[in-house]
Amino acid sequence: MATKPSSSSSPGLLKLEEQLTCPVCLDHYTNPKTLPCLHSFCEHCLEGLALDKKNETYYLSCPTCRHCTELPEEGAGAFPVAFHVNNLKEIYSLMKKVADPEQVTCDNCTTANATGYCKDCNQFLCTEFLNPDLTFSHSFGSKGSANGQFQYLSDIAIDSQGLVYVTDSCNHRIQKFSPDGKFVDQFGNEGSGPGQLSIPAGLTIDTAATGLVYVSEYSNNRISVFTSDGVFVRKFGSEGSNIDQFKYPYGLAFDKDRVLYVCDSVIKLPEQWAELWNYKINTQMIDNWVKTLKDKIILETM
Repeated sequence: MATKPSSSSSPGLLKLEEQLTCPVCLDHYTNPKTLPCLHSFCEHCLEGLALDKKNETYYLSCPTCRHCTELPEEGAGAFPVAFHVNNLKEIYSLMKKVADPEQVTCDNCTTANATGYCKDCNQFLCTEFLNPDLTFSHSFGSKGSANGQFQYLSDIAIDSQGLVYVTDSCNHRIQKFSPDGKFVDQFGNEGSGPGQLSIPAGLTIDTAATGLVYVSEYSNNRISVFTSDGVFVRKFGSEGSNIDQFKYPYGLAFDKDRVLYVCDSVIKLPEQWAELWNYKINTQMIDNWVKTLKDKIILETM
């Protein structure tokens, strides 16, 4: 997918400036960290916050929403890296770079001025290699808790019917839309029971077979599985550092063999294990048998 450059004073760059500004120090993020409430701050800003002590445990209050969070024993540096902020910083840098196309040449022809950047192939391209009809299509949604509104979007997925699923994280639900952005349905509400969600973060769909929707729950430290109609099917995982547990699970993705990859934000596995776990999905059940193979952790299907 390619994007056209915008001027240094464009609304897009100004909006990115706002997203890249730490609400505590009011400067660009430095080593951004994400709290369980999904608000992000500089690591040094978190280190400077006042702490409350209860039963030998220290807690800090989120400067944005006042959510109380236990401070890890290792300090603020142990909070998950705000990867979305780092991605925005990279996009911002690229947009600034191509704000004046005369400063960048096309990576393909190496002679013409670049007029856009392709995020899929990571190349600056001229009009010959970009779609000349590339234009903005449409947007949908606004801030709020009503149908079709959002409170912090963290992931999106499209099923085989073209329907769009969005993790509405701070409303603790998944919303579903038609391809043109019309609200269709929603499922989930705040809680820890079956079918309930607590800060859903990652989202992916088994489009190759079952059509089931997999949701990582940042605060419940588990993966919940639903049908495309939002009917709860099962859940797996719990809080902890064992190989079948999670600590703030975030991103989800299937590979071509229907192996589900889960990004476990905090837990650091032994060096001989991979940073990501492979969950082989069976439409009947998820096995609990675990083995180490070629430096990877694989949950075997039965």
